Amino acid sequence: MTHKRLTLFAGHYGSGKTNIALNYARWLRRKGEAVTVADLDIVNPYFRTKDSEEDLKKEGIGLIVSPFANSNLDVPAMPKETYALIAERGECGVLDIGGDDRGALALGRYVPEIRAEGDYEMLFVINRARPLTRTVADTILVLREIEAACGLPFTAVVNNTNLGQATAAADVLSSMPYAEAVAARAGLPLKMTCCAARLCAGAFQTCSRWRSRSYITNYDKWRHKMAKLLFQEELCKGCGLCVNACPKGLLALSKTRLNQKGHAPVELTEPDKCVGCAFCATMCPDCVITVEK
Repeated sequence: MTHKRLTLFAGHYGSGKTNIALNYARWLRRKGEAVTVADLDIVNPYFRTKDSEEDLKKEGIGLIVSPFANSNLDVPAMPKETYALIAERGECGVLDIGGDDRGALALGRYVPEIRAEGDYEMLFVINRARPLTRTVADTILVLREIEAACGLPFTAVVNNTNLGQATAAADVLSSMPYAEAVAARAGLPLKMTCCAARLCAGAFQTCSRWRSRSYITNYDKWRHKMAKLLFQEELCKGCGLCVNACPKGLLALSKTRLNQKGHAPVELTEPDKCVGCAFCATMCPDCVITVEK
């Protein structure tokens, strides 16, 4: 699999861009490339490359991230080193872009330099399990919104359909026609499908149609470890957005309780089955849900 000096990962929030970016940087490092990861995600505080800072350092991979990341002051500030990585045209750069069109806005300031060099890939990461990208038409809409926001067109599609730790080989295989349809509709190549190393044999060795694809394995190494969900029930207005967002169907509005505002608060029905994906927390407009690591 070939690569460019700059590789940008963007897509719908919760698609798994950060994990894929980290794995891709690790792959480049194993090929002998000098590589630095730049975190441009100023929208979603739940998954940050800074969580893997020590692991990256051990493997000789640089990291550029806001000094406020993972602090109580998580402000939308971009380090000056990001511009240097792009403009100086030296080592390889892997850029983790924020989710959706809002997150992609931060990329816009660097687009002139990226276009001027021309040595880049803009990869659209898709996850069919996410609530707003379950159909080809909806996924294409997200793609076009991101392109319009940042001013840079995508060059390829990356299929990262997963259900966190609950992902089975069948989930990956069943997503392939969807991924191919998205790529075809967008007029882009499907560059790779990603899955955990433990699934590779079961997912692809039995299916010759997709065996020739390129895959990033060892996904498990960078999987964020999640613990439990905490709910501020008095803030819940019972909108149900988190209920629809849960890929495992584990959230429900209470049928027996009301909070002080008179709303039925959300409940986790089967805590032992929660994979800690944080889709619910990302979707919640009122910050009711906290994912505790």
